[in-house]
Amino acid sequence: MCNILDKISKYFKVDSPAGMNKHGWRDYNALAMSKWDESPNLEKHEWPDNTLSWLHHTIIDKIIDLRSATGKPMFPSPVYGAHVRHSDSNSLHSTKNNTRLSKASDLFIRPEDMWDIWFKSIDMGFKGIGLYFNKWYGFTDNIMPMIHLDTRDNFLLWVSEKNGEYVYHTDPYNFFRIITRNLSRFQK
Repeated sequence: MCNILDKISKYFKVDSPAGMNKHGWRDYNALAMSKWDESPNLEKHEWPDNTLSWLHHTIIDKIIDLRSATGKPMFPSPVYGAHVRHSDSNSLHSTKNNTRLSKASDLFIRPEDMWDIWFKSIDMGFKGIGLYFNKWYGFTDNIMPMIHLDTRDNFLLWVSEKNGEYVYHTDPYNFFRIITRNLSRFQK
């Protein structure tokens, strides 16, 4: 006779072995995050509570590698939805109603580090990279650049500013116009 767990486990599977037990269920006690010990300047407590158990280990490892390669500080957004969204959307933050792990994370970066981090993200193989010039960190008059990083299949760059609309690199005129307009704003 089949075990009841085997019958119902198909409804709770995720697309990655990270954080799964032998039945394919989410295992909240065993995360496969191999690089935490290698990263003295990136700590678990920097992400909002219960975020890391829903982030795919590849995005975490790539962020750790990026921070190590640049030597620049990056501050995970304190907003849970900037990393994980338990919805059925096409966002890489989405867990598709708890059936997969998020493959995206949003991090605040210092203005003087923005371009080094952006170019290094491209060099290191992040596929989705967005720069936001309209986000505040901590309090409303502390506008800082925020970078979205994900591990999608196809390469996509975008920028966003005051009105919150995304402008993609496939529209180079407006893409670089927004970057140019914000260059002086964040230069020291």
